[in-house]
Amino acid sequence: MKKTAKLICVAVLAAEILSSGLCFADGLNLVENYPRAGSSSSAPVNLGIKLFFDGNVADPSVREINRQCFSLSGPGGQTVPLKVLYKESEPNYILVLTEPEDRLKGLESNEEYKLTVSEGLQAAGGATLGKAETIAFRTRNTDTDVTVNMVIMGVMFVGMFVFSSLSLKKRLKKEGEQESKVNPYKLAKESGKSVNEVVEKVEKVKKKGTKKQTEDGGHAAQGGNAPVEGRKYVKRVRAPRPVSSAGGTGVIEEKKTIVETERGTKSTARPKKAKRKNKKSKKKK
Repeated sequence: MKKTAKLICVAVLAAEILSSGLCFADGLNLVENYPRAGSSSSAPVNLGIKLFFDGNVADPSVREINRQCFSLSGPGGQTVPLKVLYKESEPNYILVLTEPEDRLKGLESNEEYKLTVSEGLQAAGGATLGKAETIAFRTRNTDTDVTVNMVIMGVMFVGMFVFSSLSLKKRLKKEGEQESKVNPYKLAKESGKSVNEVVEKVEKVKKKGTKKQTEDGGHAAQGGNAPVEGRKYVKRVRAPRPVSSAGGTGVIEEKKTIVETERGTKSTARPKKAKRKNKKSKKKK
């Protein structure tokens, strides 16, 4: 019995040793990352690189070591400052934020960047990455984005203008059709006349209006006395004419003669008060 128990203990210890050795041999692996290698859709402003591993890389015992394992190089080999963040609920997740000098501008547009994760990145059990991982990606072209946005805004503006114009035209057409429609039965009931009489009267009014519009158009084309648009009592003449052509000179001369005659009569007549004064002065003498 003792020999059997010893054999069982040895077998269990051997199994544990072999399993731990296999785990150490496997090491730590990068499972997924965003942005992906070779992508070109990353925004240059507030760019965050998400990394997922198959081990606990967010444990407090390895956080300070792992902070030193990330570097981002841009065009010309320029290094970009980074900030490494962890999440308690996801121990296999690390977020690397870019912190360039001008944070409002962010990274350079349409440029290639490389994130390097060193082989010293550790998990809580002591497993390491084993070899460095490099993720190369390109930032989005912001000039193209601005052009596309302007084109979309222009298309929307043109669409709204066309839609509003068609709606207005349709509404005016509908109003015109409603005004042109006459219900002879309703008019016959209101006026007490027969439907035939009402229809004949409506037709006469329409014909009269059409005839008048035709005559006005002919006068306007000939330069005749066509009414001026928007001014009811003003008519257009062909050309300016002198007053004498209408016989107005004789009337004016006659009026002048009458006025001068009246003035001469008034000037020769003596007022009554002056006569009385003269009589009184003679008596005194």
